[in-house]
Amino acid sequence: MRIHALAIPILAAACVSLAACSGGKSNGTTPSTGTPTPAKTASIEAFKAAAERAANSTLLTIVDFSKGWQGTAQHHSDLDVPLSSGCNDFFNQRANYAGSIFENESDEFSAKNEESVSSDVGIYRTTELAEQAQTQFTDMFARCRGEMETAFKQYFTDQGIDASTVSFTDIPSPARGDWTHAFKFSLALQGPGGSIQSDTYINLVRTGRVEASLSYTDDGTFDHQMGDRLVTTLSDRVAAAEAALPE
Repeated sequence: MRIHALAIPILAAACVSLAACSGGKSNGTTPSTGTPTPAKTASIEAFKAAAERAANSTLLTIVDFSKGWQGTAQHHSDLDVPLSSGCNDFFNQRANYAGSIFENESDEFSAKNEESVSSDVGIYRTTELAEQAQTQFTDMFARCRGEMETAFKQYFTDQGIDASTVSFTDIPSPARGDWTHAFKFSLALQGPGGSIQSDTYINLVRTGRVEASLSYTDDGTFDHQMGDRLVTTLSDRVAAAEAALPE
């Protein structure tokens, strides 16, 4: 799952609200198609088709939300945040799930406040490949989180914004699966345009060959019970998607 896709929207929103930050470039995301392992009981083409169906059945849709919520296509932008070579590659990777055979993302859902919710999913040909991607993510995140915090703080300082809090914090995960991980990206900023305090919660879950994430941004009004319910819903869909995949 791509840290860039989760961190950049809130960074960009903070810049728009507090100061005229130097802009980045906008880009679309294209699902990654890694090199699959030959299947014994399903052809590559058949597995790809099944993976697409399974992935799309996992994502959140507007029916998962109450009246007043609406969905729009996710929009990703680039910001020039100086990082070491390895961490830069990790932060800016274009695939949400490197090496997956199919990946997709939901709309971004929001209501009347500044909160937002989104999900994404990746399907791997084998459980071993999914585990390798999981290990790569956890290793690189542990290595780069402190460097990213420092770089983000410096980025805001350069824009004339006081960043008293820019942090990644591990939190308990309500998800269920073979592997789960959750963390929070917190911002507390003060600039010419006022102040911003916002937390983005990221929940990752993997069952077998299916890995997914759900993120939501809390501006102080988000219903965390709804957040836990959505994470549970995603976990159940990940398990069902794995069960539906051919060998």
